[in-house]
Formats: sequence, structure tokens, C-alpha cells
Amino acid sequence: MAGHAPELLSTGERLTRWLADVSDLRISLYMMLLAVAIIALAYLIDWQLLG
Repeated sequence: MAGHAPELLSTGERLTRWLADVSDLRISLYMMLLAVAIIALAYLIDWQLLG
């Protein structure tokens, strides 16, 4: 068999490599979308508990 085995990276190494490969604008966009999703989730949980 020819070829080589794939690299088995830890989660931290994968995240570090991914952050190094994407631009600052894309990171900002992902962080903004994540913040909106967290706020929406917190609002839904609060609405269900106190509604």
C-alpha cells in the first residue's frame, strides 16, 4: 500500500491550525454568529422558564 497515514491532531492543535488558516474577517463573522446564537438560546430558555 502506498501513501501515508493521516495526522491525528488533538482538538487544540486542530483549532490552532484552523485559526491560522482563516482571515480575521471570517473569524469575526463566526464569532458574531456564535454570539447571536448564544443570545437567542439564552432568550429561548428564559422565555420557557419564566413565560
